[in-house]
Amino acid sequence: MKDSMPVISWEELARHNTSESLYVVIEGKAYDVTHWIKDHPGGELVLKHMAGRDATDAFLAFHRPHVRAYLSKYFLGNMETSAKHAPSQATVRFRQLAQSLEKQGFYKTSYAYYLGFMAWLILLLSAAFYMAAYGCTLPAAVTVALFWQQVAFIGHDAGHHAITHQRHKDNVLGLVINAFVGIGLSWWNNTHNVHHTVPNSADCDADIQFMPLIANSPLYFNSLFSKYHDHELTFDETARRLISYQHLSFLPLLMIARYGLYLQSLKQVLGGRVYVHRWLELGAQLFFFAWYGLLVSLLPSVGDRVLFVLASHAAFSILHLQICLSHFTCHVYEGLPPENEWMATQLSGTMNWSCPTWLDWFHGGLQFQIEHHLFPRLPRHHLRKVSEMVRPLCQELGLRYHSPPFGAAIVELLSSLKTTAMRARDMGSKVAPL
Repeated sequence: MKDSMPVISWEELARHNTSESLYVVIEGKAYDVTHWIKDHPGGELVLKHMAGRDATDAFLAFHRPHVRAYLSKYFLGNMETSAKHAPSQATVRFRQLAQSLEKQGFYKTSYAYYLGFMAWLILLLSAAFYMAAYGCTLPAAVTVALFWQQVAFIGHDAGHHAITHQRHKDNVLGLVINAFVGIGLSWWNNTHNVHHTVPNSADCDADIQFMPLIANSPLYFNSLFSKYHDHELTFDETARRLISYQHLSFLPLLMIARYGLYLQSLKQVLGGRVYVHRWLELGAQLFFFAWYGLLVSLLPSVGDRVLFVLASHAAFSILHLQICLSHFTCHVYEGLPPENEWMATQLSGTMNWSCPTWLDWFHGGLQFQIEHHLFPRLPRHHLRKVSEMVRPLCQELGLRYHSPPFGAAIVELLSSLKTTAMRARDMGSKVAPL
């Protein structure tokens, strides 16, 4: 019976790399997922970036083991060989570690951890309302910004299904988080899974595409076409001038970045693909503006209210900074990463920063971005322990494991932005205006 199964060649697989005919390989078996694209819970682009390729490590990273059972309906046949090329030592050792973590129970969530975290969130929000009611404008603004940051960490966990490990339950949690942080679940899902699949790809990863204001790589000087936004990231004279000063404008831009997230979230829920019921997500978004508006109204004067809104959004920039630190100074490439090199790809495009254990709450797991990118379903409270396994493995394999102190990471980021800014400045008037 085994001999009668169809055998798919790698050449044949590579031809099916479009939305009209999309094949992927998982653990040496070929699957036709063409009709699954629109319904894929992780978004369409993730599958499109894997089209005609070996998606084994991406699939295992994003899905619990039981999901394999659902693959049979898409099965085409066995590949002519188990892999297109012999897996590298890094890939072999990564897969061994992934299996070991699963067997040792590292994917089990401590609900006591999250109950304690919920108590902390309630305290923060209550304190913000109390301060606002007594006219303490700036303390209230900083406190609600800290609340948003901490809630966003929970939303990140839920988005990766790293809390209950059940998609529908974690999506419900995601909606609740949406209602308190104001950042859309569907917008996040649409961008973030792509980011994990192609981290730091200049033309595929929307998380590093901020033209014409910011360019973290000279690759953007070539006016790349964004496969996420579906338009050209034009590098013209205006962009060159803006980028020439990005090391100075970067931090101020982070202070207003949250307003853009509102717009992107609303655009997604009103006209894009949603991953929960559209009206429920829209309701969550509107609930956010309702409670935040109530909080603002408690302040005694119009001046205090304007100051509160500006200050709370500016203070939230710490989360934007933490997110940018994880990737902006790392290797940037164009196109798709190499097949069967999940570990090498994540390590080249991601970095950590070191902090004492007692500050883990403030960084929300982002300080262990390497481990998170390698194992995105891993509950946050296990990341520090897993980092103690990943670091020596990277040293053994000769892979870069970058983890400077937090302050040094910020200096490194600003220095990197300045280097790119100076290259743009040196181009002078060579760039044609619009």
